Amino acid sequence: MFIGDFFRWISGTKKCKDIQELIRYISVGDIDHLAHWIMQRIVYTKDIRPEDEWKDSNRTIKDGFGDCEDTARIGLDVISTWPRWRADILCLYNDVKGHAVCTFERPDGKKGIIEGKARIYDKETTWEEITEKVFPWATRQLWRSK
Repeated sequence: MFIGDFFRWISGTKKCKDIQELIRYISVGDIDHLAHWIMQRIVYTKDIRPEDEWKDSNRTIKDGFGDCEDTARIGLDVISTWPRWRADILCLYNDVKGHAVCTFERPDGKKGIIEGKARIYDKETTWEEITEKVFPWATRQLWRSK
């Protein structure tokens, strides 16, 4: 057993072989468990190539590593299976850097993002207010839906 696997075993995050197994493992609506799983099971690494590589969720889960858009894709793929939940990927940019996060809207209208952990906001809060608060450096945005 590798040391990283040992600590993942202690934290209680099951290793899943693919996105379908992860969808079955995470209870519908358990956004905190999903965020925790992503944080514990997917090691953040930058793309090797200068251009972004958007991996599919199965490859990221198999690799055990990925960057922000790869972890956002896992969140999108799981949440999109939950009845009455909406999920998207929000890409944020400025002239120097970019970042991607999974956004979601719960059936009760509350919005949130998964970035390391799940952050939830009141349903009256707009996406513009959320991005200004969490990503004040971003000057441009792009939404990607499944």
